[in-house]
Amino acid sequence: MQKTLDRKIRAVLLYIDRVRTEKEICEIHGIVPRTFRRWVRAYRNGGIDNLRPGKRGTPRGTNSVPKRLQQNIVRLEQKHPSWGEGASKVPVRSALPLGNSTPHLYTPRQEILQ
Repeated sequence: MQKTLDRKIRAVLLYIDRVRTEKEICEIHGIVPRTFRRWVRAYRNGGIDNLRPGKRGTPRGTNSVPKRLQQNIVRLEQKHPSWGEGASKVPVRSALPLGNSTPHLYTPRQEILQ
């Protein structure tokens, strides 16, 4: 990781100090211009810290469904048991701002209503 960061810093500083052109730097480091421009933009927006690799993946908690929405799912499924499981649950899915596979995740969670 440190090698990658050093490489980015060196490349960006060579460009900003006008020692090398974008094309030369991209050829030396074997990267495409778009990637290099992204490095330069990151450096200009936040310095060396912005060149450090960030954490990958979805941040914790961003995939969770809000409690109120979970309660709405359970309430609708109790109110309309005839909608059944799977693809026949179209009314629940269309009534809530969720992906097609989300409502079934909360159906067994009856403790939400307590």
